[in-house]
Amino acid sequence: MKANIKIIEVRNSESTKNIINNNLSKTYNNTLLKEFNNIHSYMINSVSVSKDEQVFISSDYLVVNLWHTDRLDVGYTLLDIRPKKGDELVFVINVSKFSDHDSNLFGYSTTAGDIVINDIRISSKSETVNTISCKDMNHLDGALKSISDFNFIDQNLICARNLNSILMFDARNTTKEIFKTEIGENLFKSPDVFDTEAVYEKFKMCNNDKYIFTGDFEGNMYAIDVKNGEREVIGIEDDLKNKIKLVACKENGFYCVQNNNIYEYNQK
Repeated sequence: MKANIKIIEVRNSESTKNIINNNLSKTYNNTLLKEFNNIHSYMINSVSVSKDEQVFISSDYLVVNLWHTDRLDVGYTLLDIRPKKGDELVFVINVSKFSDHDSNLFGYSTTAGDIVINDIRISSKSETVNTISCKDMNHLDGALKSISDFNFIDQNLICARNLNSILMFDARNTTKEIFKTEIGENLFKSPDVFDTEAVYEKFKMCNNDKYIFTGDFEGNMYAIDVKNGEREVIGIEDDLKNKIKLVACKENGFYCVQNNNIYEYNQK
């Protein structure tokens, strides 16, 4: 499997004159500028640009690399979780991303149920400055502890997505979540689900100032209040009830992917 990074220029299909006059087309053209091949040993699971846009990180299951945005011929390994012996590996990296509020902080989430925050100012290899444990100690099945996605809400608040819930934490006190909101709870009422491939699914989320958006196995989207965890179910018109794993926020709503369709939702 290729582990490549592509730099793509995206441009509105209108002429330069019309773009300057803000007469934009509904279509866009893209041009591949550069492609860097085999820069990871395994499939790349995430790419994240720093707030100041000077650097970005890419990660696979075991390694987080740092790159300068103006040159990709040289990369630096910030983190390598590979043990000396392969059979000692107890978790892998699900996703890594920079903080939206500090260009020096990045985090990564793991299948062990942790979010680890690192600071690249401390050393060339970065250093852990905080760890948030999202493990649900009341649940016996380890499948629910894997953190498939997380977001920096502000300088202190961090939200996490596992298989069946959204959790909100304050980085200043990580001993207890601020709230936990269940997602798609009907699916997990039967213990048989833990014998299926469903436990390996990874759901994404996004957020704006007011809400966290994420999907579930049954074709529903959820808008979760950042302040109190209250949720609103947003139904997507699809008779097949396909799961919604990918979501991206915009100013007044979100886009989500279900099956081969992209849906746009605008908040009123």
